[in-house]
Amino acid sequence: MLSARRVYKRYGRKIVLEDAELRVASGEAVALVGENGAGKTTLLQICAGMIPADAGEIAVGGRIGYCPQEPGVFELLTAEDHLVLFGRGLGLSRERSLAEGRATLEEFDYPLEEREVARDLSGGTRQKLNLALSLLGDPRLLLMDEP
Repeated sequence: MLSARRVYKRYGRKIVLEDAELRVASGEAVALVGENGAGKTTLLQICAGMIPADAGEIAVGGRIGYCPQEPGVFELLTAEDHLVLFGRGLGLSRERSLAEGRATLEEFDYPLEEREVARDLSGGTRQKLNLALSLLGDPRLLLMDEP
């Protein structure tokens, strides 16, 4: 499902990852543990294609959903606006984006009847939206940073 081999990343003079390895098989749940600053978030971002590695190999067997630690939502958009925007970025129709997203949000007890913009949501409600966005399009693998 996912194989990261000999991954190397530096920011300026600071080496963040050196020969990092990660393998995730289908159906497997894996946790990265380590001290703050150990490079866990950087490795997840590289595997999700958010940032490039300076060296190494990443192989992915399907689409990845990525749920960052900080909700990646736009302050002035509603939940439904987000579902459509992120869904379109994945090549999903408006209808499919809304249907999948609403179903997921309903499972999370998200208050769908409210049309609040993201800046007015609590931190926990923002994170529910963030997770629902990462699940759009039925990814084969879900990477979660500080779930």
